[in-house]
Amino acid sequence: MRAHGPSALRARARGSADHERFSSAHGVGYEDPFNAQMKGTVPASDPPDHTPLRALLSDKLAPKALAGLRARITALADSRPNSSPTPWPRAASTP
Repeated sequence: MRAHGPSALRARARGSADHERFSSAHGVGYEDPFNAQMKGTVPASDPPDHTPLRALLSDKLAPKALAGLRARITALADSRPNSSPTPWPRAASTP
């Protein structure tokens, strides 16, 4: 960000809606094998292909849905051998 300043963030935000110029469909990684495996997934697709994929996942990945899984995920992580209790970070709004 220092090299490009805050305008880089605004340009990226505008670019995310310009799917012809800023496409994810041809890969989102540096390695061709990775891009081949990711082809057709939510991160590596553009509208209109991206839209129905995102719709399938949006309610499952919403913060409220993930918060409901926290206790289960913590219990699974803590039940692993040689694991220490999982410290969850505080919410961003708490000091």
